[in-house]
Amino acid sequence: MVANAEGSVFTQELEEKLKEICKKYLTDSRPGDWEHTLRTVEWVKYIMSQEGGDKDILLPAAYLHDIGWHFSLPKEMRNKNLNSVENLKTYFKGHLEYGPKMAKEILQRLNYPPDKVQRIVYIISIHDLPELVKEKEEVILMEADRLDRFGRAGLERSRKLFLAFDVKSIVKRYEMESSSWFCTETSKKVFKNLLKEMESLT
Repeated sequence: MVANAEGSVFTQELEEKLKEICKKYLTDSRPGDWEHTLRTVEWVKYIMSQEGGDKDILLPAAYLHDIGWHFSLPKEMRNKNLNSVENLKTYFKGHLEYGPKMAKEILQRLNYPPDKVQRIVYIISIHDLPELVKEKEEVILMEADRLDRFGRAGLERSRKLFLAFDVKSIVKRYEMESSSWFCTETSKKVFKNLLKEMESLT
């Protein structure tokens, strides 16, 4: 695989190919998963612009991080709200099992460097397990993914996923849980601003 002028193997051409593949699965997954993925990618790019990070690892990981939901959810549950879904924890666990496997398969089809594939696959396997997140790229993906739970976009996504919920209670819950989510100074600042935006909408 040939690197671009910046020395990155994740070229614009490769990004477009990966987007096309991911869109097929993520528009047939949980409600709003494709839009969530695109926003996560943008948050990753922003955090990297302030904190650094490996583009060749982080951008593919951001596009692929939730692809496991397509394979974990039964077909009849895709693109439907999850408010009354039984065994949601089972499907959550499933997305962390299917996601790395499918990410590996997709990246191998794209002839991505094996050492980078291995790293991406591991990051995807732990992106929803804050207690296991330690290294820089792991932290940045976790932060970007969780920033999309806040602000106006976060509320709209929650409505698509769960339909009925008390806004004040979800803000309080996320505020309590977020203490272990944001480590970089960039994400801490963004989180505070998004939380204020979210609270103003309650």
